[in-house]
Amino acid sequence: MEKNFENQQMNENQEKAGCIAIGFSFVIPLVGFILYFVYKDKVSNANAYLYAALAGMVVGFIGTVMRNPMM
Repeated sequence: MEKNFENQQMNENQEKAGCIAIGFSFVIPLVGFILYFVYKDKVSNANAYLYAALAGMVVGFIGTVMRNPMM
């Protein structure tokens, strides 16, 4: 019973990824990768940084291809 209480306390104390940091991860994917590896043990949903960085890379790649189509 005491173990469940400790797990609950640990989950309450663990932080979540912030919206601003996720936004920066999308706009500047390198920031997202760095934040993921720095906070993967400290933040409960650190994978949000990684997903935002990957999404930003995909959107950037598609934007680049659309601007400069190969003829």
